[in-house]
Amino acid sequence: MVVWKGKITMQFNKIKTQVGTYCNTPLLKITFIFLDLETTGLHPQYGDRICEIGLLKAKNGKIIDSYETLINPCRPISPGAFNVNKITANMVKNAPLFSQIVNDFFDFIKGSVIVAHNAPFDLEFIGSHLHNLGIPFPNNFVIDTLTLARAHYNFPGNSLGKIASYFGIDTYNQHRALGDTKITKEIFYAFLKNFKDRGVNTLYDLLELQGGSFVFPTYGEIILPPEVEESVKSKKKLKLRYVSAEGEETVRTIEPIEIIPYQDYTYLIANCLLRGERRTFRLDRILEMEVIE
Repeated sequence: MVVWKGKITMQFNKIKTQVGTYCNTPLLKITFIFLDLETTGLHPQYGDRICEIGLLKAKNGKIIDSYETLINPCRPISPGAFNVNKITANMVKNAPLFSQIVNDFFDFIKGSVIVAHNAPFDLEFIGSHLHNLGIPFPNNFVIDTLTLARAHYNFPGNSLGKIASYFGIDTYNQHRALGDTKITKEIFYAFLKNFKDRGVNTLYDLLELQGGSFVFPTYGEIILPPEVEESVKSKKKLKLRYVSAEGEETVRTIEPIEIIPYQDYTYLIANCLLRGERRTFRLDRILEMEVIE
């Protein structure tokens, strides 16, 4: 089995104490903030940082406002991250630091419910930045469309793109922060339409369906890429496009065994079907990954 430090938790006691007030508000009257980040890599506890943030504010399915900015991470962008978001060092060198936009972030999310796809990943990165600045975490309720997809649907895959394809949602500008918030918004409201038939009408109903509200994790946890986590839970293989330390690209099919953090990097131990033996893969050198049967 895959082992990692820490665990993203959800709270439900907090929700119960607020029944009859905000949590009993109909979903169509709730202001939702759709959040997405682009990052230099996968692991903030080993120095990876946010390089772009996108926020989309919507109510009753209608967009009210948006916020988007590149962020100077003050560190290189890994090959794996660049392969996805195409953000270069040149693009971020004159961008503001996270500390310079943190007040804008708090102002934008005030009084809203945060929605993200793979929310633990985003919460970990934001939590890491806030921790470093000595700023308390916000107490917004958090909905994760990935958790809802896994628990209540049976999509061919649970990536943002595959769910969007299932619903016929346009994926223009995917893998950039604001573009992904727009896709997440459409997926979320498609979910709400389906959940309404199950009697989900208020924020409390939705949080109960999810099992609680995600909360910001303790600083220092390791958040696995969703594809790795899914392959372990479903006992499926992973198809990787991987670049070695020498710059050689190969395509591998692997069976994940264990996650090991060492010094500044995190490594995936797996059975490699290409080589027919156990191999070690550095996560930031994985350019693409896909869960396969």
